Amino acid sequence: MAMAYGPLQVIDPLSPWHNQTVFIEVESGHLRAIEPTAEPARAYLIPGGVDVLSWTRWPTDPCAESLIALSTRLYEAGYTEAIVASPLGWSDPDLLMTLTTEARNAPISLYLLASFWDENQIAPVQSLRAAGAWGWTLPLMSPIPWRQLPDILAYLRYLGGPVFILPFWEALAEEVGVPRIPLLALAGWRGTPPIAETLALRLIAEIHRHVGGTLYVGPITTSQGLQTAHAENLTPFTALPYLFFSAERLFSYDSIWKIHPPLQDSTDQRALWDAAAAGRLSLIAAYHELLSPEAKDHPWAEAEPGMSTLPEGPALFFSLAGQMGLSLERAVMIWAIEPRRRLGLPLPDLTLHAPLRHVVLEPLPKPLLWKDLVLGYSIRPIGAPALYSP
Repeated sequence: MAMAYGPLQVIDPLSPWHNQTVFIEVESGHLRAIEPTAEPARAYLIPGGVDVLSWTRWPTDPCAESLIALSTRLYEAGYTEAIVASPLGWSDPDLLMTLTTEARNAPISLYLLASFWDENQIAPVQSLRAAGAWGWTLPLMSPIPWRQLPDILAYLRYLGGPVFILPFWEALAEEVGVPRIPLLALAGWRGTPPIAETLALRLIAEIHRHVGGTLYVGPITTSQGLQTAHAENLTPFTALPYLFFSAERLFSYDSIWKIHPPLQDSTDQRALWDAAAAGRLSLIAAYHELLSPEAKDHPWAEAEPGMSTLPEGPALFFSLAGQMGLSLERAVMIWAIEPRRRLGLPLPDLTLHAPLRHVVLEPLPKPLLWKDLVLGYSIRPIGAPALYSP
């Protein structure tokens, strides 16, 4: 049975319907009709988002968010594609094959990153590729195997699939989840200096120049790191926590703010937004990980790093974008178009009888607070009820 929606203003720079207000009919997930209208729009119709990276420890940790639970949360937040990895690393081909089968039942398209390094040796990457690895990464807290990295990247280039590397010079780390900035130093925090990011980027870039391949570095957290990535012709991405929050949050000593790499100074936060507005940063990860209370509810030093950003994160991104100098069209480009172009994923298609991979961005009748920030929008899949009721 077809369902009608509208009036909706289309914000999709690749569509001939861009900036027009329409009514649509949807049946079984396919667009059955689309008609222009002179009525004022009540919401926006935008392409579904692409999450550049989120995490789950499933199934290594049976208490972790399952792949299906994570994909459902991503779907409810407005994503239609997502890249997923484990902070513990997926390096067992049999396990990855099971996850690949599980991902086929997800409500969105999932692309799994296998770990190319396992217990101080290269993982069985050829078998992992055959088991369904779309791309490659390292376990989140694993040191980068610098000596072996040139050979590894050369081999992964041969096998195929993008490589995602967190640029972080581990030897400079002090307290996990803490940056070395003057504001925190005065309070006695012993953090990691910004040079930990730029040093790693310089070496990664030098290796990449010699071996090539498809490489993404991030999440970038500092203005110096972003400048270095561009100077070295690397493809950077950042993540929602580093756009939303700065290191001042650490004064609460609440482990909710403990994340790796750490939150940075507010000037770095602003620099990331400025780069997004200027077109110099077009890939943003949700960087979501839902940790159990057993892992998170501890004093700072004992708590695991990780932050849940779903389902509110994408709606908050659009809520803040205008204040930070992004037009709605530019925000949609970052959310949905540029990631598909750069990652080689199918572009959104607002044509009759095609699967509808668009979502509704709706202004809230009354703004809400999430982690002390103002939510002015909700995002939901077509046909789903609003997450936030007036």
